[in-house]
Amino acid sequence: MLHAIIDKVKQQYPNANLVWGKNNKNCTFRDISGLGIYQKFTLEKFKIPLHKIAHILHADIKGYGLVYQNDVDVLLDAGGFQFGDQWAKKDRYLKKIDTYYRELKRKGIKIIFLPQAFGPFSKRISLSIIHSVASYADLIFARDQESYNYLISVLGDSEKINLFPDFTNLVSGRISKEIHEAVSGGICIIPNSKMVTHTNTAVSQNYIDFFKGVFIEAKTSGKRVILLNHGGEKDYKICQEIKDQLDSDVELFSRPNALEAKGIIGASFLVIASRFHAAASALSQAVPCLVSSWSHKYPMLLKDYGIENGILDVSEESAALNKVKEFIDETANIQMRAHLMEKSKTLKKKSKEMWEKVFEIIDGTKV
Repeated sequence: MLHAIIDKVKQQYPNANLVWGKNNKNCTFRDISGLGIYQKFTLEKFKIPLHKIAHILHADIKGYGLVYQNDVDVLLDAGGFQFGDQWAKKDRYLKKIDTYYRELKRKGIKIIFLPQAFGPFSKRISLSIIHSVASYADLIFARDQESYNYLISVLGDSEKINLFPDFTNLVSGRISKEIHEAVSGGICIIPNSKMVTHTNTAVSQNYIDFFKGVFIEAKTSGKRVILLNHGGEKDYKICQEIKDQLDSDVELFSRPNALEAKGIIGASFLVIASRFHAAASALSQAVPCLVSSWSHKYPMLLKDYGIENGILDVSEESAALNKVKEFIDETANIQMRAHLMEKSKTLKKKSKEMWEKVFEIIDGTKV
């Protein structure tokens, strides 16, 4: 998502300074600086906001790749799914979230939630959070119909709530010639630790064995089969557990950067994924894809691309393996690629329309 945002904003505003404002243990300061963007300066000691003191003293931090929050004009937020029922929260989180967005709005910062999954909001705390967040937002983009329905069911119809698809479809992958030769035409399997932590017992306890069976079935195609760690350390552990269950040597590509991961996926014959953005990367590049799901966002993604039959039910292994056989078929693969190519063109056009709405808000041409 970060690359997609950087590309479009830099195209529209070549002289803009982009700032990464989220703490993410899977994204280091070196990763950020390599993208030519700044990082928001936040420093507290004994609950004292030292960053605010530094700002008052006009300390020059830009040379260190840092920017004060007060110098930010627009927030492009891509973390909406954190507000739903599936993320455990306490009341103090609501206070923290409300304070954060209220302070941004007080400073005149425009707040735009880019397309992502939202909801459900059946719990008291998640319901309170989404009401708070929406009150400060200038625009909210739901990534799928179900997310959109969740939003309007609790917030009501609003011009600020829009429905547009995943916006990472405008980004192209980049891999070296060596990696392309290694993965081209192969089958890429991408696990997700959340299939263990965010699913029922029947699914979580069977997940490793299930993907062992998927891997073995994929090997019958005679194609090269690889594991790709598309996430962090938790996904790496899942990949290792799958490797340990298999007798033969298994190739594992671990945590390539986002563009390399998309390049690996784009070069594949078939992708079998539990990571949303891995599946989105495949489908947007017209690569047939099967997914195992822990949230409504997966079947909604497949629906966007017209392949609702692409869900693998971990609790129904026999049926899932038969589906893998279907997707391995060469003729079926060619036909599906043609279908996905047409769908991708339509969805990319919608993503461009979404950015036009974003730029209208930033430029102040729509209020």
